[in-house]
Amino acid sequence: MECTFVLPYYTIQRSYDFFAPNRVFTETFEFVCFNLSVLADFGTLFFSVFIAVNRLIVVIYPHLNLDRRKFAMACLFTWLLSFSFPLIFFIFKCQYRYSAENVYYNRCDDYLGKTAQSLLGIAINCSYAIVVIILLFYAGLFLKLR
Repeated sequence: MECTFVLPYYTIQRSYDFFAPNRVFTETFEFVCFNLSVLADFGTLFFSVFIAVNRLIVVIYPHLNLDRRKFAMACLFTWLLSFSFPLIFFIFKCQYRYSAENVYYNRCDDYLGKTAQSLLGIAINCSYAIVVIILLFYAGLFLKLR
């Protein structure tokens, strides 16, 4: 998804003022591709957390054995969490916009109030905290195995 659409699209957006009147892609196509990209990003992120937690639990509590049903429920929860972010972005009509200073930023419709914009910003920035949590899980796993 990233290589086939997002990277070329960011390149095109670089001259966004030039392309804005004629719109290179339809808005619907942009939203679909953007939401697939968000799903890929957050899906990868949340499944990384799922795997890290799973491995840490297996090492710390070897007697704890997840049966098939509990494992399936954990996978389902991870999928639902992964789908929630693209759904939120779709409802609020958010898109990434290219910026030479920030590489990209999120732009949502202006009808959102300051509170909704703040909550959306917190949700987006939580993904950075999740990366730190994953690293801590793997550090704990490494120390436990050592």
